[in-house]
Amino acid sequence: MVKLLLVLGLAAIALSAPSSKVEPRLSKTLSKSASANILVSMNQDTSAVLSKFQNAKFATHGARTNAVAGALQSFAAQSQKEVRSFLDNSKVAYKAFWISNQVYIRGASEELVGKLAQLESVKEITEEFEVKLDPVIQSTNSPPIGILAEWGVENTGAPAVWATGNRGEGVVVGGIDTGVHATHVDLKDNYRGNDNYGWNDVTIFGTATARDDNGHGTHTMGSIVGANGIGVAPGATWIACKALNAAGSGTNAGLIECGQWMACPTTNQADCKSPHLVSNSWGGGQANPFYNTVINAWKAAGIIPIFANGNSGPECQTANSPADSLAGVIAVGASDVTNGLAYFSSKGPTSGGRMKPDISAPGLDVKSAWHTPGTSAYNTISGTSMATPHVAGVVALMLSAKPTLTQTQIETAIFNSANTDVIQTGYNCDSVSESVFPNHAFGHGIINAAGAVAFALKA
Repeated sequence: MVKLLLVLGLAAIALSAPSSKVEPRLSKTLSKSASANILVSMNQDTSAVLSKFQNAKFATHGARTNAVAGALQSFAAQSQKEVRSFLDNSKVAYKAFWISNQVYIRGASEELVGKLAQLESVKEITEEFEVKLDPVIQSTNSPPIGILAEWGVENTGAPAVWATGNRGEGVVVGGIDTGVHATHVDLKDNYRGNDNYGWNDVTIFGTATARDDNGHGTHTMGSIVGANGIGVAPGATWIACKALNAAGSGTNAGLIECGQWMACPTTNQADCKSPHLVSNSWGGGQANPFYNTVINAWKAAGIIPIFANGNSGPECQTANSPADSLAGVIAVGASDVTNGLAYFSSKGPTSGGRMKPDISAPGLDVKSAWHTPGTSAYNTISGTSMATPHVAGVVALMLSAKPTLTQTQIETAIFNSANTDVIQTGYNCDSVSESVFPNHAFGHGIINAAGAVAFALKA
């Protein structure tokens, strides 16, 4: 009996002892709370799977996205087998993320975390964390009245592309945000639909019908594809995933879930119908790699990742994550009507010394669709959140003109055609003069839709 008690005592000590696999922050939380929401990462990451697609050729965008999603799903089923089996046998509910090879568990106890840490296939267990939108900057100035469209849309040069018959037709645009007011007069006609791979809500409400209880997501989508002059690519089709609530708050797990849905927005895994690009007007902090696996998967699937650089300016070294991701995204700064840089626009260099943003676009005093009241409401707000959809719209116009464009070709076209006739801020971050492009304030300059499309057509 003494020997048995001793063995049990040692087992209890081993179970409660801190594991190198458990994030210190999570250990601290569990020392004070009965449970925590956790992400369990596997020893095997997705890099080897994705590398197989680097030089692979596919007949269509759909064929590529289907192949990448299928490979990641098969890989996750194999590498997560031990963890899933343990959780199933323990009657613990979970969500398996194949895009990042992680398993998400709500309300995990210290005992459960300890047992998971003992599994051979587990690399790390971390606590879910909150992600918030930058506070919306309510504009006090009325935006200039354009001839054909809102000033920001005209500033990009999109109407010149429209004149050629290209309004973004044939391109599907994804947005991860606070949702979209799908019945808005400027957005209702090019929505793919609730039941047609068009909508997902990963917040606690999980509604089946597209909605927006904040306004931010409606505004950003309006600037990408909105009709009646508010959107850069009004001929494109849009889909959306709601990861952020009415307060503009969400979690890393929710954003990963939306990222996975964007990679394959359907329960029919054989026919993903993924968007061609995803616009992301959210982020925060610096050098946070939590979204790298999602971005890498999108890129392997031919989905272009576009992110706001942040509203933490005007100082240098203020570029936010995931815009500063080592995975490689198109990071967007905000310009104003004079082609100066908006005062809040985050600047580089990144914490690793890289240049961000990559490109800038209209982001000060931008009028676009709003969620209330009614179906024809508008709001004028500012932020790199407002600049990012202008770039997303230009990318949609480029892909409509030439569907085979790769991210590298798109970046080359955007960067080489950018407007460099700008008003300098004078910060000259990291001793890089703003008369030299790219620089840490504007990136390669201000987006030029007509020039980018023309350059891309020659690729």
